[in-house]
Amino acid sequence: SHELRTPLNAIIGFAEVIERGFYGPVGHKKYIEYARDIGMAGRALHGKVGDILEFAALEAGRYPLKPVSFDATELVGACVSENAGRAFSRRIGLVLAPASATPAQADPMAVRRIITILLSNALLYTPEGGSVMVTIREDAGAVAIAVTDNGSGFSPGERDRAGTAFRRFERVGVSTGTGLGLAIAVSLARRMGGAVRLGTALGQGTCAELRLPKG
Repeated sequence: SHELRTPLNAIIGFAEVIERGFYGPVGHKKYIEYARDIGMAGRALHGKVGDILEFAALEAGRYPLKPVSFDATELVGACVSENAGRAFSRRIGLVLAPASATPAQADPMAVRRIITILLSNALLYTPEGGSVMVTIREDAGAVAIAVTDNGSGFSPGERDRAGTAFRRFERVGVSTGTGLGLAIAVSLARRMGGAVRLGTALGQGTCAELRLPKG
């Protein structure tokens, strides 16, 4: 982690110094554009490296989990609020269905990571003007958190491969990442005694459901 992230942080930081002209005018506006491009590429690469290291830690069993009883409704509400700006900027309706306190038994930080991944995917594959609905309910001794969108959805073959490391699904106008987000979510859920299930059809949206042990 240190060997990869330290030089990346230096690249990003010095690119910002040049872009903002901290030590005086750069001399040509093209240099400012290039510095901005270097910073954007560095931040994108930093995120991808982070995903790879996180997945490697999960596979090696070095991702510490501390299950406790917590209110899933409160945690999910915080995740939805954090993504509200991104949804608004793309004119996507992001709604959390009303729900009472719902105790779950899991690692809150890991659950936050999973919900963030599911919301990120939903907002990524939903076109402008679409909608994303988040619901929480108790079901057969478990807590079920569902993120439903009306985006592009997945074919049966894609659905069967979803959650596999480095598996990406290209869509017109969509810039995908490393293909590790859903794989991380699936692995984290399993380690907590839960599961991530996908219900989807090509062109008809996706429902990604996280099931956790009830608190």
